[in-house]
Amino acid sequence: MYLFTVFKKSFSRFFFWLVIMLLAIAPFVWISISHPHYLQNLNQIISQNKLFFICLRWLLILTIFCTWPRFIRYRAKQHYWKPEKTMFWLNQRLKITLWLVIFELVVCENLFLTLIHTLEGH
Repeated sequence: MYLFTVFKKSFSRFFFWLVIMLLAIAPFVWISISHPHYLQNLNQIISQNKLFFICLRWLLILTIFCTWPRFIRYRAKQHYWKPEKTMFWLNQRLKITLWLVIFELVVCENLFLTLIHTLEGH
């Protein structure tokens, strides 16, 4: 019976977040289907303000790095974590930030393609 209760709780939590995400995406899907020319405008806006979005992503990564200890201590207090678990997650701050930086450089900044073009030029 306990296993069923845990499954029911986790499934309801998953279903709740799935519905929230689908509701958040629905306006974008509707706009892309009913007004495809707005997508071109959106692409133009993003390409014209590339520096702004780069700075925004780096600001979000910096925010995660700076607020990580406060967030973890809050979660630990809310969920009655053991001190070992809290220390583990506090120590993950640098690793998580480095993964975000690597992802930003490789995927968003296209680091590999830039390196290949630079090496081909020489």
